[in-house]
Amino acid sequence: MTQDQLLTQTEEIRQLMREKHGLRGASLQRQLQRGGRLLPRAIRTEAWYLAQVSELAKNPKLLKMVDFDHANRAVALVRDHLESINPLDRLWGRVLGFLGTMALAVLAILALLILWRLTRG
Repeated sequence: MTQDQLLTQTEEIRQLMREKHGLRGASLQRQLQRGGRLLPRAIRTEAWYLAQVSELAKNPKLLKMVDFDHANRAVALVRDHLESINPLDRLWGRVLGFLGTMALAVLAILALLILWRLTRG
């Protein structure tokens, strides 16, 4: 893996974060600050590693500090996770969660109304 390949793959990860989670940011690091909690811990750790490595890769002298084997594994892990996400399923989950909350609230209000009517005669 070279410097250009690493930066290209990091850019691909940034695009996947934008597509799958709707996270915008000038860098992968900024995207992770905004929405890193959306990723599982292991994936988030590897994504942070990629963000740090991509900053090191911009400087040719610091590029020598990069473990390219670890970077390759991190890219593969994060990419596989992000590609497995279906944004439509996430949307349906949110909608159904909201509707479930509303249904519970309506049932609670109805129960209180019935209880009030019974106690008032």
